[in-house]
Amino acid sequence: MIHNPELKRYLWQEMTPQRVMGVPVVLGLILLIIFQSHELEEYRAAWIVTFWCAFWGFALITGVMGARMAGTAVLNDIRDGTWDWRRTSSISPWSLAWGKLIGAPIFTWYVGVLLLMVMVTAHTRLEDSGGLGQGLFVGAWLLLVALLTHGGVLLVQIISTSESDASTTKGQSKSLFLLSLISVPLYFASFPLEKVKTNLLDVVWYGMVVDHATFLIGSALVMLGWMLLGLKRVFQSELQVRVTPWAWVGFLIYLYLYMAGFVPVEADADRLHHLLLILILSYVATMCMTLLLLLSENLNLITYRRLIGHYRNRRWRRLTALLPTWGVTLLMVTVLLGLILLLHPWVSGSMMELFGQALNLKAGKIMHPGVQWLLTAAFMFLLRDVAMVLFFHFGANPTRAGARAIIYMMMVYGLLPALFGAAQIGEGALLLFYPVADSSSSAPIALLLALCQALIAWKVLTGRVRRRLAV
Repeated sequence: MIHNPELKRYLWQEMTPQRVMGVPVVLGLILLIIFQSHELEEYRAAWIVTFWCAFWGFALITGVMGARMAGTAVLNDIRDGTWDWRRTSSISPWSLAWGKLIGAPIFTWYVGVLLLMVMVTAHTRLEDSGGLGQGLFVGAWLLLVALLTHGGVLLVQIISTSESDASTTKGQSKSLFLLSLISVPLYFASFPLEKVKTNLLDVVWYGMVVDHATFLIGSALVMLGWMLLGLKRVFQSELQVRVTPWAWVGFLIYLYLYMAGFVPVEADADRLHHLLLILILSYVATMCMTLLLLLSENLNLITYRRLIGHYRNRRWRRLTALLPTWGVTLLMVTVLLGLILLLHPWVSGSMMELFGQALNLKAGKIMHPGVQWLLTAAFMFLLRDVAMVLFFHFGANPTRAGARAIIYMMMVYGLLPALFGAAQIGEGALLLFYPVADSSSSAPIALLLALCQALIAWKVLTGRVRRRLAV
């Protein structure tokens, strides 16, 4: 990795001699001020102040500032006119991914490593800290969270930003918005710090009791691996290397298996009940992911014209290589719904009891025996929402399509149902917007209304696509 040309470029630009020598001097002066402000018998308090100053310094400098620098790395190349040169050069996607991830925030990493050394030293000086081992755990946890934050911002920024955004404030504001979402885990990184001395947070996963420190580090390492694979695949697409969506499908399956480990299982529980509950939870989570990806991805009209051409000519391999991530996720939603409908008739007992036992809530407020109808209706409502978002993107002014889609979601799922409720029209009217599990008789009606809305929305979208793409 040290011979990475992209990393070398950032080293020459960011790691100037003045910065390299100036940071240790500034940190030393800050430590001197902290210890000079405390008496000799108050050195424990001085070490506590030093620890938290180093912790929040790492969170703000390496976490927030570093994530912003990583997120805007590609934007800066597009704005400076060097991105096309890099895409036509001989650099590999893996080298480009590592170079952007580590190289763009390299100076913040330099500062962060020094702060981590100070933080681990301060942690080991405290009597009840647990020694060097727990101090190294804290440092490793923060390093992994920072890497995940940087990679997440960079990954989502590349997926969601078009080249026209780089020269405007839209790309920068989008980067700041993504940063505010993805860097939140850094501020909760102190969660294991206070509890690391106890065994109160042991994790039960697939019936196994796992130490919370081991589980946190292991989960972060696996997510880091998936994030690096995602960066490589995205840069492969940017370098015009044909990729297939199987990596994303594998990541979704991993998420399903990961979430399934937290579902409680009774000793005498029906295995089909347990499997059906996992499928339903995965189904709901994947539907939410579909909408989030659809709202965040950059929808290129040229890509959709090529998709339609590959579909008509039955070039399935090229079609799968061009499928957007939200489209693959929607296919996974369809597969999960098919598995649920296939498995549901074989499950004995009431779904009300299943959800009531699993979620420790009143079953009547969670689900009723017509669960298969409601889940199918939810899928139809999802198809309606997908069609409406695409309708805005295929309009005459697609630059504001994202804002219009968000306003549409707020109206359909928030404002209009609230108005109907204030007017006391009745809970049955809510079936126009989303499925409501108020009684078993309303489920077929919700499915019929959702189906009609989905058909109308896709009919309108098809007309606009034909006019817009001339296909």
